[in-house]
Amino acid sequence: MQTPRDRMLRRAERQQARYLRRPVAGSRLAGKIPVPDRARQALTAAFVKAFEVVLDKGDGLIHKGLDTDGLRVAFAAQDRQAMARMNSKNLRAVGAQARRVRRRGAGVALAEGVGLGLVGVGLPDIPLFLGVVLRGVYQIALSYGIDYRTPAERAYLLALIDCAAAPDADKQRALDQTARYLYAGAPIPIDEQALRRRAAESLAEGMLTAKFVQGLPLVGAAGGAYNLPLYRRITGYAETQYRKRYLWSKS
Repeated sequence: MQTPRDRMLRRAERQQARYLRRPVAGSRLAGKIPVPDRARQALTAAFVKAFEVVLDKGDGLIHKGLDTDGLRVAFAAQDRQAMARMNSKNLRAVGAQARRVRRRGAGVALAEGVGLGLVGVGLPDIPLFLGVVLRGVYQIALSYGIDYRTPAERAYLLALIDCAAAPDADKQRALDQTARYLYAGAPIPIDEQALRRRAAESLAEGMLTAKFVQGLPLVGAAGGAYNLPLYRRITGYAETQYRKRYLWSKS
């Protein structure tokens, strides 16, 4: 007989599979609009630079106004309730904060992408979008009691972004990398710069045509609108992964 935990774990695995089967945001535009190789190289470089700027110099801005203590306290209370009585209602309550975070962040991602797209801003939008994504994933991790600031958890977070954004041809490599950080029985070497590069390349490839279009005035609103599905894909995948980790810990 399946327990509530087992049922929720299987549901999370099905949801994760659906996120990975969906086309990457912007992929439907690929092939319809020719993108010069120079633009491809510039976009990849812009994402690499965005990770450097946001993680090394702008991380404090992302945390400004982030109620980390409140999220930790809320998780602790929900976790105690789930441990006292592990039923479906109490287990679902643990992830309620993460779902609210995703809804709020989705509106910000859409407004930021479309607003800048209307005036033909493509590449400068990338650090802003990445900041919105990281803020969302940070809050989701906290909602499940994960301290994302440790080196191992930062590596895992970057691997999640890479996996969610990776093109189909590169998906298995990204999945293997995520599993490597999740299932390691002992600390493993971490090359954060390489992980940033991988995530940047996946994001650039998935958003190539959309960001190219976003750089065109007025028409760019269509490209900017692809920020929303990509935000949903990354945060949705991250939420299911953190939820699975929480449920595994209750075995």
